[in-house]
Amino acid sequence: MLMVPAAPRAASLQAVRTRWWIAALVVFLLHAFGYLYYFVDDEGIPFVIAQNVLDGHGPVYNAQDGHVEGYSDFVHVWLATAILAAVQAVGASRFWVFFVGKAVSLAFGAGIIWLTAKLLNRLGLTSGPTVLAGLGFAALAGPLAVWSMSSLETVQFAFVVLVLAYALCDDSGSWTSDAIAAVAASVLVLDRIDGFVYVGAVASAFLLVATSERRAILVRRVVGPAVVVFAAYHAWRVAYYHAILTPAITAKVLFKLKRSGTSVVKLPAEGYAVQFFSLFAWTPAIATVLTAVAATHDRRATALAVVTGLLTVYVAVVGDWMFGFRFFVALIPLFGVMIAWIVQRVHAWREGAGWALAACAVAALGYPAYGFERSYESYQQRPNWLLHPHQGIVGYFPFYDLQRTLRQIAKPGDTLATNLGGFVPFMVNLPNIDNLGTCTQVFAELPTTDVIFTEVGRYSPMTSKPVLRASDAYLMYRAPTFIAEPGDWMQKANHGGVPSQIFGGRYRLFQEDRTAASAGDGGAPWTLYVRATSLDEFRTHQDRFLENLVHVSSVMSVQLNGYAVSPSVLLRECPYLREEEGTLAFTGKFTIDMQFGRTDVPVYELYVDEIRASAPVRMEVVLESTSGPVYRETLDVAAGQPLTWFKPLPAPVQATRAHLIFSTSSRDLVTVGLGDVRVQGQTRELADFIAHHVPQRSP
Repeated sequence: MLMVPAAPRAASLQAVRTRWWIAALVVFLLHAFGYLYYFVDDEGIPFVIAQNVLDGHGPVYNAQDGHVEGYSDFVHVWLATAILAAVQAVGASRFWVFFVGKAVSLAFGAGIIWLTAKLLNRLGLTSGPTVLAGLGFAALAGPLAVWSMSSLETVQFAFVVLVLAYALCDDSGSWTSDAIAAVAASVLVLDRIDGFVYVGAVASAFLLVATSERRAILVRRVVGPAVVVFAAYHAWRVAYYHAILTPAITAKVLFKLKRSGTSVVKLPAEGYAVQFFSLFAWTPAIATVLTAVAATHDRRATALAVVTGLLTVYVAVVGDWMFGFRFFVALIPLFGVMIAWIVQRVHAWREGAGWALAACAVAALGYPAYGFERSYESYQQRPNWLLHPHQGIVGYFPFYDLQRTLRQIAKPGDTLATNLGGFVPFMVNLPNIDNLGTCTQVFAELPTTDVIFTEVGRYSPMTSKPVLRASDAYLMYRAPTFIAEPGDWMQKANHGGVPSQIFGGRYRLFQEDRTAASAGDGGAPWTLYVRATSLDEFRTHQDRFLENLVHVSSVMSVQLNGYAVSPSVLLRECPYLREEEGTLAFTGKFTIDMQFGRTDVPVYELYVDEIRASAPVRMEVVLESTSGPVYRETLDVAAGQPLTWFKPLPAPVQATRAHLIFSTSSRDLVTVGLGDVRVQGQTRELADFIAHHVPQRSP
């Protein structure tokens, strides 16, 4: 038998591995460039903060708000500041910061492919089918490709997570690898507000499988420095921003951890992790479980499987609204390693079976990549750049026309309110108020629940109704010159149309974009409203800040014709208590009894929207205090003539209950439709919050 010398054989294997990762890199780059038009509005937020840093206001989102932490990616903010400073220094357009950011992310994406190959080599996963499967997953994974074309911190964060895992997989225990791990862990706790979760998961897994001697070294060399950096950074955060949690966490995450069954929550029908794993036919999850079970004698593989499992659980709970599974990007190279480990075991058992499995895996990954790209085009309303590279500047920035309009009409001293809080405020360079609460702290911390909790923040639909929530009143208190809202959001809040005025006529429609497609974050048209009247009343009267006391999320009990409605079915049975349409059907009489307090609460306004009756109906509204009825009003509703009733009370009425009593003389079954029932009051908790956070001035 012809023997091949060891050195040439090793060189040959190294050349094969080099060709594999270069091939994977080429595939990844081609894949990523297809998403060059990808853009999310949040990419502008770090640059808004960067502009404030360069203007001398410090790392804040809106200088008018003082020290409010409008970001969750500290290191990335300083990278954005450097990019913006460089772009301004050469006199280039502000658009260029996003293209530079894309280039940075693409470089980190390429780095992930390279470092994944290095990690496979370090773990001894070096056979041809193993490398093919592991790198194939990373190169063909749509989430990594699409986020490599975003200027957000997603891919750079994922790269540093991989650096940490790679360094800890060094079995030699070298000081250099541990130093790299310490630096990576320190960067992670600074790069994103939840970076400590990733460091904790990775460090815990490797400490779990380490020997006692190695464990002591890791604590001293890696964990200790990271803890010091973490403690120092968060001590500065709390001292500078006077808050433990960022507004984004308060507005977008906390409700998932402590929400009640009656809160109005808009989340995807399928869970975040289910959507991700379904994209890949659950292959990454299966590979992770099999590796965790089978790798009992491979400490490093066991540790990586534990890391992947822990972070999967965390990401599944937190979720995200953006297209492309942003929070799963850091796990993609780890999933690739899990798949590679399984292929290696099969290849060691039967070489042909290993190649067959790897080939099937790569072929199977092509279909998810295709499906992901099609969903991108559909959801984002953006074409594949490789096929349509000449879309012009509008192709890269969905709200280009909105920022252009604002740049033409805005004057010094104007302010903006929009939940498109990144790109537009940055390009126009106007102070922005984010009514979703992710960048403006008061919206995030308001002690009211008569809003819609979503993964983008605390959403208060903007309508033409004269009745306002506390969050709406705070927006009026800030009195922005302009309000911009995605057109599809406005249509959904207003029965499919765009109203000519909102907030009871306080803002009028200035311009509406009717050309853009209405789909997802990327393609929604926009509406622009301008302030139409003085809003001084909100600056001089704290009693303008009200909440719906009978909203499903806060009402203590509801009885329909004497039958108590269980909280578990309240959302379904009483849609009119969450600003949706509901129908009552009765003969003779129907009562809705609502208790909203154990002690009296001041009530300032009463509102019932879109009362529609199939026959003449009399509606009686009663407020009752702990000592008995204190207010009563009766009105008649004609058949087939919708009626909206709004009653600002001349003086606040102290009450604990509200009753709606419908009666008819018709002997037939009568139906009554209700669109929105509100008893507007101010609880002690809300009054204290307004007194502390919203300074008033004398009339």
